[in-house]
Amino acid sequence: GLSSRGLGDVYKRQVSGQSYNILSNLLEWSLTQTNGIKFSPSQHNLEHLIQYVINGQKQISDQKKITIDVIINNCNLIYVDKNMFTTILRNLLSNAIKFTNIGGKITIMTTDYIDKTVIAVSDSGVGMKQSEIDKLFNIETHFTTRGTEKERGAGIGLIRCNELVMKHNGKI
Repeated sequence: GLSSRGLGDVYKRQVSGQSYNILSNLLEWSLTQTNGIKFSPSQHNLEHLIQYVINGQKQISDQKKITIDVIINNCNLIYVDKNMFTTILRNLLSNAIKFTNIGGKITIMTTDYIDKTVIAVSDSGVGMKQSEIDKLFNIETHFTTRGTEKERGAGIGLIRCNELVMKHNGKI
């Protein structure tokens, strides 16, 4: 088993990772507000981008024993700004992990249509009331809740995701 020192180290790494994500989100969001991030789309392998994001969240999903399935329908290449796209997906996956109970399941499913690619991140998590959903993309509301293991958030991740999706002429 782990010693109490070992558990403390695991906790510190988890808190450190959460703090990094919050600071990263705040920095990237503030840069989008001042047009500091250059939008540079190019063609990328969608599955590789998804696996890259999953690998970055693997430690936290493993701690919660969450299974992440990827289902790719008719999609190989996607035309996106790589940094913005991975930021969007990282936030969506991070939220799914945060609000999914230990032993739960997350599915990332993609479907390619003639004029668009749909990417869905679904989870077996706690869900939301309609009144909570209505607050998600309003910066004046500053809506945030604790995760299933009392994880904290800054309350701006989805607002930033929405802004980055709109830069791609998309919809979240």
